[in-house]
Amino acid sequence: MRHGLSTTGAVLAAQAVRFLGTLVLAATLVRLFGADGYGRYAAAVALAGQFSFLADLGIPLLLRQRVGPNNLATARPYVLLALAGVGAMLLISVILGTTTNRFAASFGLQFAVTAAVGLGGFQTTLGALLQLSARAPIEAALAALDRGGAVLLAILVGAAFGSLTVVAAALLAWRVIITSIGFGYLPGVWGTPTLSNTSAFAIVRSGIPYASNVLATAVYQSADVVMMGFLFPPTQVGYYAAATTIFIPLTAVAAATAVTTQLQLAALYQEGRTAEAAQHTRLVNTWLLLLGGLLGIAVAGNRVLIASLVFGDRSGIVSWYLLLLSLILPLRYLNNSLATTLTASGQQRGRSIAVAIAAVFNVVANIIALPVLGPRGAVYTTILTEFVISIAIVVAIWTSRKERVVTMIPAPLAWMVALILGLGITFVAPSTVAPPLTALAAAVFVTFLHLTRAVRVGAIVVGVKSFLESHGV
Repeated sequence: MRHGLSTTGAVLAAQAVRFLGTLVLAATLVRLFGADGYGRYAAAVALAGQFSFLADLGIPLLLRQRVGPNNLATARPYVLLALAGVGAMLLISVILGTTTNRFAASFGLQFAVTAAVGLGGFQTTLGALLQLSARAPIEAALAALDRGGAVLLAILVGAAFGSLTVVAAALLAWRVIITSIGFGYLPGVWGTPTLSNTSAFAIVRSGIPYASNVLATAVYQSADVVMMGFLFPPTQVGYYAAATTIFIPLTAVAAATAVTTQLQLAALYQEGRTAEAAQHTRLVNTWLLLLGGLLGIAVAGNRVLIASLVFGDRSGIVSWYLLLLSLILPLRYLNNSLATTLTASGQQRGRSIAVAIAAVFNVVANIIALPVLGPRGAVYTTILTEFVISIAIVVAIWTSRKERVVTMIPAPLAWMVALILGLGITFVAPSTVAPPLTALAAAVFVTFLHLTRAVRVGAIVVGVKSFLESHGV
């Protein structure tokens, strides 16, 4: 028992370091190369992310379902297919780099970043195999080493050479080293399988639903940055991308809670206890709505401090982005929980369709808004997209689980409190009292959350771990 707890603790600690490392790396690159340099890097990452599904294909999930710990050799086709996906990403990068010169990132930068993003997806496959072979501590150590080393390399190489492309190449080399070390701990993959290997075609066919969801999510989350990379100077891309980076760990909190909730809801739906499932969903939605409002105030109230301290920006552009984007946190939290209801009730297809609708809307809206409104148009389309996905999810719930869909929506009192919290932005942000007031509100919130047993705080840890693993962190 003690060993299991220590192993889980090590995994969580390493994943937290790697996950927050994304934010630290962004802050480091902004300070080393300014908004212009970070804009180029962020545009390259966003473009590579549109094709990251090729290195995923749901393979980590398929491995956990189909490969046993004593027969890792049967995982060989999955590993080779994931590597082929990385190769396909690089091929697309070369084609795009040789056919267009209007993108913010240069050919060399885009190639290096694409390779690093692809290997990051491949590391998720290796991580699943390490966990299957009872080597979770090794996987955790490699994850922490990967992210921590990337930040250190960015600082050292950036200061020594002053070239963003050289830094990206160094980060790629470091990821290759970490990936190679991971391979070294999996000699069983290259052994003789005791069962027949699955064909590549069968793996792709099984992974298409997962891959389509990954693609839709990538488009929904970062298509605006890609378009900005083609339309605007890198500096403008950098300001917007820096602001959106802050919300990555905040969104993870909601998604982690949703993952925990999904486990409870799945059991209730399987037992036919739909009324209890709806009540539980409403309770979780209420708390997530309040938490989103609280964190929205935290970001908005401290926007000037965040922009100055984290990114060294005193122009007011990043803080303006932070203010407007903070307004959608309550809705984004609610969307995570409502989407979980679909998955828990066996309606993953409905959830995928909702995300796809949001992705299409985001692309079309940005095509219309960016040329007219400029870089700030991306903020408005992001806000509208959150409302679109919310409506799409509610419609999917209504058509698939008509019983008690209304009872899943938070109580009027919760909406009223969330509205008051939102109005608090006007009075608190930005001011010197924002940080202590936010800390006090957070302490009261967590205490009340625990006492009312709305969501078990201890269970959220499990949710955080599951969310990070499912997202390749």
